[in-house]
Amino acid sequence: NIDIIAMANKPFMLNISEFKKLDTVKIHHVEISVYDEKKGISDSLIIPFSLNDFEIEKVKNQILSKRNLSDWEINQLEGWINLYNEYSNAGESLLKYYAVRAIDSLSRKEETVQTYKKEGIHKFFIHSQLDERPVVVRTIIPKDYEENKEYPILFFIGAVYDERIFKFLRQNNITDQFIIADITGHRAVGGSYMGEAGMTELITWFFDNYKVDRDRVYIVGQSDGGYATWAYAQNHSEIPAGIYPQISTPFMETLDNTMNIPTFQTYSSKDVTFRNWKINKYRKLIEYGNYYQFNFENMRHTNFQTYLCNRIILKELVSKAKNRVPQNIIYKTVRNRHLTSDWVK
Repeated sequence: NIDIIAMANKPFMLNISEFKKLDTVKIHHVEISVYDEKKGISDSLIIPFSLNDFEIEKVKNQILSKRNLSDWEINQLEGWINLYNEYSNAGESLLKYYAVRAIDSLSRKEETVQTYKKEGIHKFFIHSQLDERPVVVRTIIPKDYEENKEYPILFFIGAVYDERIFKFLRQNNITDQFIIADITGHRAVGGSYMGEAGMTELITWFFDNYKVDRDRVYIVGQSDGGYATWAYAQNHSEIPAGIYPQISTPFMETLDNTMNIPTFQTYSSKDVTFRNWKINKYRKLIEYGNYYQFNFENMRHTNFQTYLCNRIILKELVSKAKNRVPQNIIYKTVRNRHLTSDWVK
């Protein structure tokens, strides 16, 4: 580590090439931090270097030969290696650096504890029975979390693996006492069979590993993740207490299946998702009293992303609780694996 201090109000240049000439110096990254005398380090920027020569398989073999890893640790190692390779193919140098740090920590620690029940934001891997590979999971665990206490849960499904939107779902005084879980996992979303299978596996894992208030289970998703949210609610209407399938539309043949699920939707005529779309398609849901639409003018598809974390919509969504014995149920199945709706089978 080489620390260089420069005044913020004066130009400064660090010539990396001079360090690269030294055989004894191997630069992995340069970290530039903004230091405030009152707040300490307030921000930092990491610039990665020379990660292309990271011999991932060699490091993996060294770790396995040096340490007797538990099944949990092997899942973490395999998962991070998969992400490292994925980031390499995508040219994501900064994300590669974080993967290297995680892999390196596995090589140095005497024991890796399963921290996913500790307060904070966690990223880890569980073994999937679908493809026999580690699948990535992210959670936000509330402050003062108690393992024996039931918590409401907010499931998130992204169009892609999104690091940013997920973290913004934690809103003070709204979801700060929620378990928040990213179940994008296998990334086969959009309402497909594989997407449903992946979501079901992860939702089941959370129900098995946390004490969840089953009357307060919420699902939010955007774009392809929104389609997946619609599809899951239509086929498993007994699970969610409310859904927010943003910038997406349902399978119209089984739309009535969500009649007892409070549903929140953002709409703009400029979003290609809603081309040739008419509000009267949802007239039945409106009659049931569980459809809430928020209209935006001139909002395009990608601009809607941050509204998934809108405080007004989130507050309304999580105020709903599951009615386990609704007076009326309409349920249509087009697949024999979907046979249950609340108390009807």
